[in-house]
Amino acid sequence: PTFSPSSSDVRVNAFWFTSLVFSLSAALSATLVQQWVRYHMQVFRYGHPLKSARLRQYFYEGLEGSHMLVVAQAVPGLLHVSLFLFFVGLLDSSWNLNKVVFRATVGLFYIFSTFAPVIKPQWPYQNPLS
Repeated sequence: PTFSPSSSDVRVNAFWFTSLVFSLSAALSATLVQQWVRYHMQVFRYGHPLKSARLRQYFYEGLEGSHMLVVAQAVPGLLHVSLFLFFVGLLDSSWNLNKVVFRATVGLFYIFSTFAPVIKPQWPYQNPLS
């Protein structure tokens, strides 16, 4: 007998592998930014202020041309996209396995995101109804 995966299985795998790619891209980008910052923080180790100022300016000009700020600012967005795709795949999987589990998962998340700000107003877990 030939194996033929269901369309749901293909969708779930597509969501999860795409999520993995975004997650690994975020991890790599964060690591590169952290290495760059550590390397360029060595400028402050020099005792002579004129040499430190020249090195800071030199690195700043390199920073402007390398788009490192864009890479650093993209890390949280990559993580959000990764989590979104993972949970879409998880919900797709649970929808096709057991609709009761799907409804409970969505319902508990909705209830938590609605009432968590009522319990602790300073918490960031909010939705428009809370």
